[in-house]
Amino acid sequence: MLLNEQASWNKSDDNSSDDQLILSFIEQGYQIEVESILHKLGRWGESVRWLINGKTNKFLLKEKPYYLDEEDFAFQRKLQEFLYQKGGPVARIVRTGNDKLEAKTPSGRTFELQYWIEGQRLSPSNKNDLIDIGSSIALFAILTRGFNSSRNNWELPKCRPIHFPINKSDFIKKMELIKDSLTELNINNLEHYAATLRWVESAYANINWGFLPESYIHGDAHLFNAVRDEYNKVILVDLDDSRWDYRITDLVWCCSISSCIQWDIEYSEPRINSDINLKNIHYLLVGYNKVTELTEEELNSFPNLLGLNLIMSFILCLGLDEGKIPFDVHEQLITLNEILNKIENLDVKNIEHLLTTVK
Repeated sequence: MLLNEQASWNKSDDNSSDDQLILSFIEQGYQIEVESILHKLGRWGESVRWLINGKTNKFLLKEKPYYLDEEDFAFQRKLQEFLYQKGGPVARIVRTGNDKLEAKTPSGRTFELQYWIEGQRLSPSNKNDLIDIGSSIALFAILTRGFNSSRNNWELPKCRPIHFPINKSDFIKKMELIKDSLTELNINNLEHYAATLRWVESAYANINWGFLPESYIHGDAHLFNAVRDEYNKVILVDLDDSRWDYRITDLVWCCSISSCIQWDIEYSEPRINSDINLKNIHYLLVGYNKVTELTEEELNSFPNLLGLNLIMSFILCLGLDEGKIPFDVHEQLITLNEILNKIENLDVKNIEHLLTTVK
């Protein structure tokens, strides 16, 4: 967008001045009247995420995350609009006055505007929430069929090999963060780290990757990236990791966080659960199966994929990739290995059995 701006877009120490500059830009670019910033939802680096109050609607204002390039960001906005127009479980994007999905300042900052979803957050202890997000995950993959991104490199967004590696070598390199955290705490016993490495080697060898269906996926689907709207529909938010990938990835990622990660009340930090919550996995599978069935190969690969995603959620949720080191990371690693051993024996192939046994 080419907009006249009366002030500098260089970062200043005056936050109120910066905020007003952004709001003025949004009003002009989207041709709306903004009354106030209701809540600053946090930042990814210097990327803005605000709930703003317009004259007639509330909006979510998001700046392009620092780790995405312009092509990644544009692709995800197009995918989200495509999904919304087909009745998919996503929020509606507002187009600019020039009919664009993003608004870009002359200095290169890129923003998007979405209608704010009024609703309730989801809980891993709520059966209906688990079932319904399972259904929304399945709908996401189904309703993106026919979307043409005009992109040839399906490894994009470029941040994916860094944050959620798929190749075994990249995955093992990411796991070095666990080893580094143990070393930082002067823990020389790497027995449990070595056991996790062996589990990864076995999992990769046992998955028939070439037979797994592929589709567009959300990329970071879990209960805390979803909201139940006023029509009782579970909406998936934050599509900054959406991409073309193995279809089952969204489901196993959600299962790993919903069944094996807890937000500790005492320390207010995510940590590995004391045990795997099989019932939560069952509910998610039931919800998914209401919309579409997993293939035989997806069911066969489910335990190994669940374990791989759990290891990655262990690294990301504990903040190891951000330099955070929980004081009891070694004890949590021991628990992780205990859960991985149980996952090996997880039987999810008989979906009909789950429908009759999970109450």
